[in-house]
Amino acid sequence: MRPAFLRSLGGFTLLCLSLLPSVVQAQSTENVIVEVALFSQPSARLLPAESADLDWADSAIVLSETANSQVRSIDVTRRQLGDEMDRLARQGYRLHLHTAWTQPLGLGNPIAVSDDDATSSPDAGVDPLPRVQGLVSVKQNQGLEADVSFWLNQGTADGRLVTEKLRQTRRLRLDETHYLDHPSLGVLIRVWRAD
Repeated sequence: MRPAFLRSLGGFTLLCLSLLPSVVQAQSTENVIVEVALFSQPSARLLPAESADLDWADSAIVLSETANSQVRSIDVTRRQLGDEMDRLARQGYRLHLHTAWTQPLGLGNPIAVSDDDATSSPDAGVDPLPRVQGLVSVKQNQGLEADVSFWLNQGTADGRLVTEKLRQTRRLRLDETHYLDHPSLGVLIRVWRAD
């Protein structure tokens, strides 16, 4: 026979384990809106980087193509970064992508975003790349955290393709705008609870 404290410990462990699925479900069903904007800084020199792999979005949910009912684009009128983007444009910054979507916080896959404009690839027979490619993962660990990767593909005057990359992991707070810095690029990201 087990001592009494072990029996009570076993009962407590069983209780904790039985509550775990409801805690995990509660975390994963909280829906948030994620809004991101990629821009380039005025008069900054290009910092060439490796372009995204051809399978860059294979493990992601592609926002423009998803049938996942938990992830969907939101209407432009619900975006909250419009004033900041207008201010940056007046200061000479160039906006490359501005998008927003809803998702559950417990989503395991990143969201893949891109623009509709294509940049020609110098390699014959290779499909043109989107001008902007991005992977954004927002999750709740010991706090709200975003893992962001953006590639900006630009053709140069001499016909070359130059890619710049911004990659950062950042702690976030709900309802606050966060700036991710890079010598030539910048990202604004804002996360808030969906209504």
